[in-house]
Amino acid sequence: MLRCTVALVSLSAWLWVSAVAADGYSLPKLEQSIAKRFPTVDSLTLKQFQDNLQGKDGIVVLDVREKGEFDVSRLSKSERVSPSISKLEFLKKYALSAKGKTFVLYCSVGYRSSQLAARIQSSLIQAGAKGVYNLQGGIFAWHNHSKPLVRAGNKKTELVHPYSKKWGRYLTNRELTSYGKSSSWRIFN
Repeated sequence: MLRCTVALVSLSAWLWVSAVAADGYSLPKLEQSIAKRFPTVDSLTLKQFQDNLQGKDGIVVLDVREKGEFDVSRLSKSERVSPSISKLEFLKKYALSAKGKTFVLYCSVGYRSSQLAARIQSSLIQAGAKGVYNLQGGIFAWHNHSKPLVRAGNKKTELVHPYSKKWGRYLTNRELTSYGKSSSWRIFN
């Protein structure tokens, strides 16, 4: 069941991004399209995140990508949650500790993180969270601006998982990509 859900989410995202990608793989245009698709989700620019939130107490940074992507690299102090996590599962894990916290979600470009934010934001706010945000442009924007990434053991890395060849076209430093060891979940190259 979980594999079917992941496959459907991946297929839906792939079909949507294929339509958006007709613009020549412009990450800023994709970010605008994601914002239009998820109008109730607030986004933070990289600058807003770094200047006001990153590394501060009360900030929960969630990586909404698959394990293989997360294993290649992630933002420091982020925790991975599955893109297909149910609202109920998410709330069981985070609602009791949400009071006074700000949640920042990211994925490759912002689609999966916006999708999850749209599902859980009202419940987290009711549980006392200060806010729920999508990191605009996701880890691809972070990587494109040469911001620091880490891998297992909090070791620095310059690599990022491109998700697939189609999605990887939004990366400016394509030579710094890796699919890592685990790529069996990928459907599209």
